[in-house]
Amino acid sequence: MIPRSNSNADLDKVASHFTNYSNDFMNQRNSRTLSMRRNNRPTIASFKKSENRTTGLGNIFQEPQKMELTHFIRIFNSGNENEILELNEQLIKIAETSKIQLEDILKSTEAAESYGMALSLAESDNFASHLINSSMKLFPLFSAEAKDAFIDSGIAIKLYDILLSITDDIADSIGNDRLMFLNLVFQFIAVTSKHWSYARNSFLCYSIHENLINMAFMPPFSNHVGILENICFALNAIFTNEEPVDIEKITPIVQQFAQMLSIPSPTAVSAILSALAAIANKRSSIVINYFQYNIDQMAIHILINSQQSDPDQTQVNSNHFYSQYLTDLTGSALDLLGNMCVADISLTQRMVEAGLFKILVDLIPTEYSSTALWVMSNIFESIPTRLLPFINKEFIEYLLDVGNSSSHDVKKEVAYFLATVILFVNSSIAPKFAVPDVIDMLVEMLGCGNANVVIRCMKALNSITVALLTFQGPDSVNQVFGSCDLYRQIEQVSEEYPGMISEYATALSRRIFRDM
Repeated sequence: MIPRSNSNADLDKVASHFTNYSNDFMNQRNSRTLSMRRNNRPTIASFKKSENRTTGLGNIFQEPQKMELTHFIRIFNSGNENEILELNEQLIKIAETSKIQLEDILKSTEAAESYGMALSLAESDNFASHLINSSMKLFPLFSAEAKDAFIDSGIAIKLYDILLSITDDIADSIGNDRLMFLNLVFQFIAVTSKHWSYARNSFLCYSIHENLINMAFMPPFSNHVGILENICFALNAIFTNEEPVDIEKITPIVQQFAQMLSIPSPTAVSAILSALAAIANKRSSIVINYFQYNIDQMAIHILINSQQSDPDQTQVNSNHFYSQYLTDLTGSALDLLGNMCVADISLTQRMVEAGLFKILVDLIPTEYSSTALWVMSNIFESIPTRLLPFINKEFIEYLLDVGNSSSHDVKKEVAYFLATVILFVNSSIAPKFAVPDVIDMLVEMLGCGNANVVIRCMKALNSITVALLTFQGPDSVNQVFGSCDLYRQIEQVSEEYPGMISEYATALSRRIFRDM
């Protein structure tokens, strides 16, 4: 229980900078769920028709035979391409059906090194392509140590040599076989970069990302949409890896990324937008360079066009190898613009003057509602006085209606936006938000389960309380909070969030309820 005390803790002392909300939102947005698959159940009739049924349990509980580690290492060390390819085909089938058979191999650094060396020493595109194809299935399954051993076998150097040889050999066209091999290489870079930071870092050390970017501007690659899409997603995987990239690796490529936003493919552009958003999220200092090359204006233009275009023209190809990782242009552009609001006030204002806030308001009744509200919160936090004219009674009532009639995620973003407005307006305006519908939403969202939303709503409730005490007196606080569920919600917050959030909740309770 929270004590009803006359003491008044200093909320400013216990309030601190909590986890960056944009990081949390991006993590939630980028999270994936697996669909449940329906199994085909045998019927009694089909069971009776079976010719091979036995009276005992037979081999039902017998473990499948594991592939021998020594056999694997011997074959991949032999240099015999025929034997390696035969074993390689077995690996692909087993990886898709019975991973337990590869258990010993997936944990072995020696096996991973032998496997990687076979690829690094491959002389023909055909042989290399077979090994790349299998490694895309096995690499995500390797143990951490095995992943490192595989990469350390010379994979980055091999990729560098492949890309260099292809760009040196091509004239004005490229054959279908080489084209297929090249796309496989791009996919391999994407898969390994996505699953392992050490792999991604090794590619950066050998400037694989620079090779990819250069190829995007080099005929015949620049004239082939399929190649451009694969290049862009390989770059996306490199720069969306959870480990931040050193700033010196990023700064030189911002201009080229800006130019790649004109590629005539929603899939390619979405991949670059997502990469830029991820970079800005981890290295906010780079955002100033984005404005230098007008990336903000390009992203806003994409939003405008996507609202006016046929939706099919703004979606990524659903049959594309990377479609499971990508969102459409609108979602990618919103993610990027939301992370660009950390820039100088004048630059954020530049985006508003280009019509961004109006676009966001128009997106509220769409599937992008929660993302649009997130961006609006970031903008308002940056330039509150510039946006205050938009925040009138009708707009607040509209947001409340949207929040109360939409999903939980949308309601959280509505509450977060309203709380942000309350926090950043002049304190004399705060009492205007002390209306039942606003208070009820803020109080309800104290139980939303997101620490960032909870602390923002508590801060807004504190601002309202302080303003009421300052301008209207203690009786107004009793009138506003006396009939709501705030006390119980604050108790719950104190129990669920230990540390600073719990202390803040306790101090807030003492401030609001001390005279009740």
